[in-house]
Amino acid sequence: METKIQSSSSIAIVGGGPVGLYTALILGQAGIEVFVFERSTGILRYPKAAGYFPVVLDDFKQTGIYDDVYDAGLKSTGLSWRKPRGDLLARIEFPPPTVGIQLEQYDFAEILLKHLSKCPNVTVVFGATVIHIENSPDLVITTFKRAHDEGLYKHESKYMVGADGEEVRSHHMAPFEAANFIVDPELWGVVIKLDNDNWRITFPARNVGGIFEDWTEEKMIQRAKEIFRKLLKGPLEELRITAIASYKMHQLCATRFVEGNVILAGDAAHLTNPMGGLGLTTGLLDAALLGRILRRVLLQGQSSSQLHNYAEERRSAFLTHTSPMAIANLERLMGSNEGAVKDRDELFEQLNIGDTDCIRRFGEAQLKLSSTLGVPL
Repeated sequence: METKIQSSSSIAIVGGGPVGLYTALILGQAGIEVFVFERSTGILRYPKAAGYFPVVLDDFKQTGIYDDVYDAGLKSTGLSWRKPRGDLLARIEFPPPTVGIQLEQYDFAEILLKHLSKCPNVTVVFGATVIHIENSPDLVITTFKRAHDEGLYKHESKYMVGADGEEVRSHHMAPFEAANFIVDPELWGVVIKLDNDNWRITFPARNVGGIFEDWTEEKMIQRAKEIFRKLLKGPLEELRITAIASYKMHQLCATRFVEGNVILAGDAAHLTNPMGGLGLTTGLLDAALLGRILRRVLLQGQSSSQLHNYAEERRSAFLTHTSPMAIANLERLMGSNEGAVKDRDELFEQLNIGDTDCIRRFGEAQLKLSSTLGVPL
């Protein structure tokens, strides 16, 4: 028997992570009906990117979540580059009162859900796995199943936003400050402080003969302990691994961000290496522009062709700014050839003497990630 339509909304969003939920909030605050499908049965408590740039925080002020994010997160006033044992190589300070915020994605998601609870027109369904998407000229029909339920359900929407990564497209011991890049050909990575008790350390898999070994949780923990012994000063008995996860590094971008009435955002549209938190930043800025455009299309009767403007603008932002910045961040940490060493030494020298032009370029590079700076909701 054919499954009937059980629910409908103006917008369906696949993916209840930061990008999907932030898109839902921008739309929901305007009174637009939104239905969010999230495959997991609750907010996933995996370690992921946890840095929120000032350019993103600016948008948070417009959507009313800035104060909650500011209060919940650790305030960062700059970035440091260090040797594996903590010796300072260079540092850049944010000009006051500018700060960055470090906050786990699951804590950020809880803040978004709290604000979404004030939007009765937004429904977030956990444990909802999308089985099939029917993309027609006038609407999108999504077939999905719920956790612990063998039945199939159908949902009808005018537009669908794919924001679930690749699925739609297919402590005191530490000698570090709040945010640090580790510069070393083998031990490169990122160390950031999350709160008084917790730190995030991103490190590479072991490279054996030019091939990175496959990960199991046991191997990940073993590798983490090896890294900690080399990276951290003092006894490690009190150190406890609370969460660990692996992910592959890519520089990928979808050819099209819009196909019919389905629009991609965040990791569903593009993937980048994690050096610098640029994937999360770019995804949230995707949501900022997409949410504004969908509000205009649905509430002001503006042309849906603006969605193609979104696609062009955000694809260009990734290819022109995000990806080159992420590649440069990675090369700055692990690069060992003559050119990489020369570029790194020159940059660190400029930062250490307080070269105003160099510092200004850092700030301007972040601003270029945004397509909505100063654009009201």
